[in-house]
Amino acid sequence: MKIKGSTLIEVLIAMVIIGFVFTIGTAIYINLHQAVSNYHEWRIELALKKYAVQTKREASFFDEEIEESQMSLQKAVETDKGLVKIHYSAWIKELEIVSFDEIIYVAE
Repeated sequence: MKIKGSTLIEVLIAMVIIGFVFTIGTAIYINLHQAVSNYHEWRIELALKKYAVQTKREASFFDEEIEESQMSLQKAVETDKGLVKIHYSAWIKELEIVSFDEIIYVAE
């Protein structure tokens, strides 16, 4: 009675193919994760810029914190010698992404 089995060459080829597929899958996963992270960072930056434009347009130079579509935005205002320094920060709690921005205005 003869036992059927795989030769050493066949096993090595199968391992190389599995390793190749695993490597490609890992690279795809990493690229996808980075793309999602970049998208959320872009969303935060856009929200900060929108918030800064709105603050200047409405001249609302006071501390404030708002929640906007899964995002928290905070504004801290300091005044000194005719200048208004506004420190903006934004974050998405679930993803632990944080962004900061500072803008200085001349008080009118």
